[in-house]
Amino acid sequence: LISQEYMPKKPAHNVVNFFKRWPQCEKVNVLLHAHMHRVTSDLPLTLKGDIETILKTAPILIEAMLDVAKGTNNLRMFRRVLQFEQHLTQAVYFTQSPLLQLPHFGVREAKH
Repeated sequence: LISQEYMPKKPAHNVVNFFKRWPQCEKVNVLLHAHMHRVTSDLPLTLKGDIETILKTAPILIEAMLDVAKGTNNLRMFRRVLQFEQHLTQAVYFTQSPLLQLPHFGVREAKH
């Protein structure tokens, strides 16, 4: 379904245990990665509906994450949540060029 290049090489032990305990979170994690790698057009219709639901719910969850960061006065956490929101909104993965957020810029144009 999703190329192995997008998947982490070897997940940490605590991540494996987390996904064993809550397998639905693994599905959401994979779908979010697919969205940020812009490969959702390859997904079956049922999963496309799931990703739409996730993306509609995401702003509420991100707002809650920002509230937690504000409540703990943790600037680093606040900044990372804002970065995550930007990457999710623009469908750009964390390691990709920020130029991909611009209209009409593809991977080829961002390399130059």
